Amino acid sequence: MRAVFFDLGDTVWHFPRRPPPADVAREITRRVQGLLGEWGLASGIDAGGLHRRLGEGWDAAERAADADGGVGPHYPSLASEAARTAGLDLTAEQVERLWDAQNAGGRFLGRVVLPDAVATLEALCERGFRLGVITNRGHGGPPFLAELDDYGLGGFFETVVSSDQVGYRKPHPRIFQEALDRLGVRASEAAHVRDRLEADVAGARRAGLSAVWMRGVNASEREPDRADQQPHFVIDRLTDLLTLPILSSTAG
Repeated sequence: MRAVFFDLGDTVWHFPRRPPPADVAREITRRVQGLLGEWGLASGIDAGGLHRRLGEGWDAAERAADADGGVGPHYPSLASEAARTAGLDLTAEQVERLWDAQNAGGRFLGRVVLPDAVATLEALCERGFRLGVITNRGHGGPPFLAELDDYGLGGFFETVVSSDQVGYRKPHPRIFQEALDRLGVRASEAAHVRDRLEADVAGARRAGLSAVWMRGVNASEREPDRADQQPHFVIDRLTDLLTLPILSSTAG
């Protein structure tokens, strides 16, 4: 075993103090309204309605992508379509900024790094394991890397593979293969850690990685009911990784 990949939500960090949905909607509407004002387009445009249309399109597109095995979606196109529906003809740069405004951000959402995360990541690095992130996100790229740095986590991960950047969502094998290729390791030499059975456990197994199911944070996740959802290992806390046979000694 040479590499360990993580998703982040309910694995490395979580949201114990997430604000009510109405507060999140107000914040994003404020940001959208600010953009429209900056562009001289605020007159006659319902910023809250634009935010809602974009959010609805986002949800529908991800559901469709997951039903289709995890291909797509292209998020700026969703922002462009929502803008057109509102009567706006935006430039490509404006579309990107409108999409970015939909991301409330981890600080606003009350994101907290799990108390054992840093110590566990440090221990894995000391044992010689190479670490990476494989995550389904609508907002990846440089802003997300900056968020990781803001939480003191960026230095642990050699690569961060986000679905919006590669065009495939877990459980599609292509997103796992992208991560493997970036580190130059084989699937048999890597493990993936997360709390979701279909996207992460089943996805990792299909791609040939060792699947570690962390079930402690997200207690609502059901027990696996299909053979391909059976994890190779089960942990309740991140520090339990350090006792797993495949990770208990130095990297191979």
